[in-house]
Amino acid sequence: MDTHSVAERVAQRTKDCLSLIKDGGTMVDIIILIGRPGAGKSSLLEDITGTTGHSQDVTSKIQIEEALINGHKYFIMDTPGFDAKDEQETFYKITDTIQEVRPYARSWGLLYVSNITESRFHRTEEKLVNFITQFSGTDNPSKVVFVTTHWEWHSDQEKANKMGLLNGRGGVWNTLLSHGAQIYHHGRDLQNSIFWYTDRATMAQRARDMVRQYYENKEPWIPLFVHHLDLGFATHLTAAGSLFGLLPQTPPPKAEAPKPNFFVSGFYWIRDNILPTSVGVSFEGPMVNLESRHLNVNPLGLVSVVSPAPCVPPAPQMRHPQRQGNAFRYSISSKPGSKLWDRP
Repeated sequence: MDTHSVAERVAQRTKDCLSLIKDGGTMVDIIILIGRPGAGKSSLLEDITGTTGHSQDVTSKIQIEEALINGHKYFIMDTPGFDAKDEQETFYKITDTIQEVRPYARSWGLLYVSNITESRFHRTEEKLVNFITQFSGTDNPSKVVFVTTHWEWHSDQEKANKMGLLNGRGGVWNTLLSHGAQIYHHGRDLQNSIFWYTDRATMAQRARDMVRQYYENKEPWIPLFVHHLDLGFATHLTAAGSLFGLLPQTPPPKAEAPKPNFFVSGFYWIRDNILPTSVGVSFEGPMVNLESRHLNVNPLGLVSVVSPAPCVPPAPQMRHPQRQGNAFRYSISSKPGSKLWDRP
C-alpha cells in the first residue's frame, strides 16, 4: 500500500479519535506512549490497539488510536520520539494535545518505552526519565509503566546479555519504581527465542493483558503535569517543562496595563438529570470582596472553576462541595438538590 495513503489513514483515525473524545458524551481514559526514536512505541501501539500503519515510518506527529480491552475503552496516544535536537518541539506537541483533551479525561496512564538493546543509557534517555518523574510526580505513580522492548534473542547468551543491560537501568528508574511505578518486558516472558512475525500475535495479547492489569477498574490518576495545567500554570513554569529550558510562549503584560490573572481550579462534573446551562460560583479571599459569577456548563456537564489571582485554589482531586484553604473559599451550586463532583 502507498506510504502516503497509510499516513493519511492514520491521520484520519487520529482525527476520529479526537472527535470521539470530545463528543462521545462520557469521560475517557487516555494512555500516553513516550520514548526515544526507535524504542518501539508505534509497534506497541499496534499491538495494544490491533491497528496497522504506525510502525512503517518514524512518528513525527501525535497519533491516537482507540482500544477496546475486556469491554473497557482506552485512547492510546503515540508521541514523536524524544531526541536532543528537537526535544522542545516534541514536548510542545505533547502539551498541545494534552491541553486539547484534558477536559474530557477521566484518568491518565503513561507507558515509557525503552529499547533494551542499547548498551548504555543515552544521555537523552536519562533526561527523559527525569522528565517522566516530573511529569507524573512521585506521589502515586502507579499508572506509570516502564516497558522494555526488542527482546528478540536466538541464544541463551544473547538473552543473558540483555538481562545484564536491563539491570543497568534499575538505578535510573528506581525513583519511580520505589514509589509504585510498574515494569513490563514486552516479549521477554516467551519460553523460546522470539521470532517477530510468528510471535507477534502472542506479544500483542500480552500487551493488552498488561493494559488490563494496570489500568482496568483502577482509581482515576491525574499526572502532576496535568494538575499544573489545571491550575493554570504556563507550560514553561511546570516542573516537567522546566527541564527543557523553555521560554514563555507569550510576553508578560506590560506593568502600566496589568491584566487580571486567574488560576484554573479544576474541571467539575455536574450530575443532574437535566444539565443547567450555567452554575453560580461565589469567591471570597484576601483582597477579594465576596463576588459571584455564573460559569457556562459544556454539553458534557463540565464546568471550569476559576479563582481571582489573590486566591489560592485547592487541588482538584479533593472532593468537597465547599472548600477552604489559604484564607480562600468558594461554594458552587447549580440548582436545589443537585450535586457537584470532581469526576464522574
